[in-house]
Amino acid sequence: MKKGLAYLIFMFCTLTGVHGQSFQSYFEEAAKENPGLMAKYLQFEASLKQVAQVGSLPDPTLSIGYFLVPVETRVGPQVAKVSLSQMFPWFGTLKVKEDLASKNAQVKFMEFIAARNLLYYELKKAWYPLYELHQLIDIEKKNIALLETYERLATVHFENGQGSLVDILRVETMIEESITNLKLLEDKNTPYLVTFNRLLGRPDTTKVILPETLRQTEDLDLMYSDSMIAQHPLVLAIDNSILALQSKHRLVAKEGLPKFGVGIDYVFVSERANVMGNDNGKDAIMPMVSTSIPVFRKKYRAASEETELMISSSDLQKEQLINTMSAQLADAVYTVQAQMDRIALYDKQIRKFEQMMELYYTSYSSSGKDFEEILRLQEQILKYDKLKAGARTTLETEQARIEYLLKGGENE
Repeated sequence: MKKGLAYLIFMFCTLTGVHGQSFQSYFEEAAKENPGLMAKYLQFEASLKQVAQVGSLPDPTLSIGYFLVPVETRVGPQVAKVSLSQMFPWFGTLKVKEDLASKNAQVKFMEFIAARNLLYYELKKAWYPLYELHQLIDIEKKNIALLETYERLATVHFENGQGSLVDILRVETMIEESITNLKLLEDKNTPYLVTFNRLLGRPDTTKVILPETLRQTEDLDLMYSDSMIAQHPLVLAIDNSILALQSKHRLVAKEGLPKFGVGIDYVFVSERANVMGNDNGKDAIMPMVSTSIPVFRKKYRAASEETELMISSSDLQKEQLINTMSAQLADAVYTVQAQMDRIALYDKQIRKFEQMMELYYTSYSSSGKDFEEILRLQEQILKYDKLKAGARTTLETEQARIEYLLKGGENE
């Protein structure tokens, strides 16, 4: 069983190109260890066993009887009887049962695929915030390093009589605030690690390898059509359940027809005393043919109407699912585009503030003026760096949702 699951996971992972081999290995690990996914796969394997069960004839019936009071006949008293019989369903019934079981197995397989893809999506949703957190930690560390540089510069200017003590106190306050923010970010790493590692089924504190950069936003493909949603595993599961219900409808019709049976009775006859003849004590053999008479039609009509109602219900469920997924898709596409616009804006703002910072820094180095403006600009750059990291996480998470909705996570 595990070998078959591993093969399915391997085939899936060869189609993905997420963020390097490390992330694929994370997914393979989660797919093998996640209990929910393993449960779905076992359900699929169990459903395959149904095909062999329903395609077999019912067991033959063997009956053995003993006459407490022997039944006298011309050739002697009957003392015991053995009967063997076999019932046969209407022609084609077993084939319809196999088809029904096969369709149900396909439903389970699609549910497994959907669970696998959802697990992949959940991994991304847990991984991107972890990546963002480490980006924020790095941003805060760089900010502290810059502020310490400004502190040293302000101290030199103060000692040379070109600056004021207020400049030093102001930058020290900002350093203390950044150090506190850094500690809070580092403390936040623990719950993020727990969330991600539990999806992988491994110890909570296991280290997670993160890349230095993500893919470029211009590589994202936002072209899609609603028809692509129809190929989602959850939709295909409903399609197969409708096919299974259609097979069940045919099965109900078959079961409403007569069943046939063949059999044989073997009667043990004892010899009669003082009677001469070739037939004296001769055992009796009686072939038999039987048939069921399905006269109580109400249950068959009810079963037929039940399957028709279930088919109609499944059609509506499919329509509702596609509508819901289409709405989610439209929302995700809008969010991705919005985050791309925000990232472009943040990049532009950061470049402008850096240019302004360079001018003010040059001015301060020579005159000792406008130190407060340098710190204000540094705060703005820090703000936009953090906003960019958050927008990037939102963009990637929503892009992962688009991929899950359109392709079930099977391609990047």
